[in-house]
Amino acid sequence: MYLRSVRVIAVALVVVGCMTGSAYAQASKGDKELKLSGSVSSFSNEGSSSTISGNFDFGIGFFITNGFEFGVEPGFSISTTGGEPEIVAYDRFGLPIVQNSPRETSTTPMIRFFGRQHFGRAKVSPYIGANLFSMSTSSGNGNSTSYAYGGIEGGLKNYMSEKTALDLNLSVGGLLNPPEGGTSQTQVVFAIGITHLF
Repeated sequence: MYLRSVRVIAVALVVVGCMTGSAYAQASKGDKELKLSGSVSSFSNEGSSSTISGNFDFGIGFFITNGFEFGVEPGFSISTTGGEPEIVAYDRFGLPIVQNSPRETSTTPMIRFFGRQHFGRAKVSPYIGANLFSMSTSSGNGNSTSYAYGGIEGGLKNYMSEKTALDLNLSVGGLLNPPEGGTSQTQVVFAIGITHLF
């Protein structure tokens, strides 16, 4: 369902971009692009709890051709987990007593690698691509666990000047290395950022 939605969004973005006039001198082969963005992520476990996080990223991209960009975005994530209803006891009639689990907040470093194909050279430029996302979490006993996500993405760059654009990005992916006995996990990320070519 998520993948189907992203395909529809990507096609719509391409159509909108192709309908836009006002040509701008945008990225060309050999250009580099800096990006500063903030995003909201949702990690949903199949049949279980979900995690909402706020992310801050700094990225750099390299245009291999006039339209294709490869890049990396290091950053960190501030996430909140818990708050899900759970059975804590049973009353004398055998009925469950339900309470929300405690919420916990943590800060986690992360890094994302991406490849994006941009379309057109108009003021509003759509793109589609794929990404690989990695993050590590630490437990109270000092052990750390690494997670890797792979996904597809689509977005729009609205050029406010010849070199600077407002970037809107939607990414949907899944956990590539679920723990043994674990369930599948879906990651949805919506990001807003500013990019600058140099």
